[in-house]
Amino acid sequence: MNTCLLIITLSLLIKANFLLKFDGIHGKCTEASDIRKIFFREKKECICKDWHKGVEQIHEGWSKVFKKYHGLTYTMGDTVMKSFRIYTDKLTSWTTCNSTILSSRSISILQAMTLLSASGKSASYLVKENEEAMDSLVEAYTKIVSELSDYVGALTTPINNAITEMANLMVTITKQFRNRFVKRKGSVDAPINFEAMIQSTQVLANTIGLMTETILDDCGCLTIPNETYDAVAILIFILNDCCIYVQSLFVSMTDVLYPDSSAISESLHKFLLSLDAFIQGVADVIDSMTNDLNKSVRILMVRVVDLLLPLNEANDNLMGPLAGAKITVGQIRRNLFPRQHWTENV
Repeated sequence: MNTCLLIITLSLLIKANFLLKFDGIHGKCTEASDIRKIFFREKKECICKDWHKGVEQIHEGWSKVFKKYHGLTYTMGDTVMKSFRIYTDKLTSWTTCNSTILSSRSISILQAMTLLSASGKSASYLVKENEEAMDSLVEAYTKIVSELSDYVGALTTPINNAITEMANLMVTITKQFRNRFVKRKGSVDAPINFEAMIQSTQVLANTIGLMTETILDDCGCLTIPNETYDAVAILIFILNDCCIYVQSLFVSMTDVLYPDSSAISESLHKFLLSLDAFIQGVADVIDSMTNDLNKSVRILMVRVVDLLLPLNEANDNLMGPLAGAKITVGQIRRNLFPRQHWTENV
């Protein structure tokens, strides 16, 4: 350990000394802050290695479970895994991009993912592992969202409320799922409130969707900084992450409950299909993103708003298009563009 620390220290000193000499040629002395930048960049590169193994373990563990599923749940599980791979690959590539917001928050999201366990044992065990990690996962994601307050203002609060509400319902239905099998011993079928979970997922999606749509509507007449676009891109990625978790949970439960068709309602079936399409659509646009971040982020925003329409239409018996959002257009504009004089009633 001491030898390793010595090697790292020497490496940093050599880099710093080279920079001092190089800048000296141009008659400029390197500031201490420049040397600190080298140190922290080195530290960041080390941190990145910590989450890589954890993310790979989740992919391997989930893949083992999903390969055992049947029929439609197998197909949906395959969508989850392909989307998860595309998503994590893009986050990984963003950890070294020029945008501070995208790079630092991508690392935070990847680190948050490692809080999940993925033993690869069974569908029921995957549900249990998700439940056990949920509190820590929510704490990590709400922290990431809160750190975006400099760019989206107080809008972080309703978004975090939506994330927390959705996570609480995820824990609730996992307990209902387990209780169903405990009570079955007494020939009693315990209900599982999938509808509430579906609604909470739509609330989060529509909250971030309305915010995204408002920015796209206003960008023609207002100057919106790239930092705001980057912050919204991170929120969309967190939404995508939440949708992947919800779908993995629902698909796992559905595969276990499949022999008992009465446990799978029409609303759950429709939601599974629509969320599968949404996750696939988001994966496609993420996969097409290039190094031109400004252009790619804007395309991502447009496509996500488009993809939310069929998601809501498929579940219109529960909520309408962009309904249930925890924010209003007026609140969005007042937080993103505080210097403008808006007349909307909030």
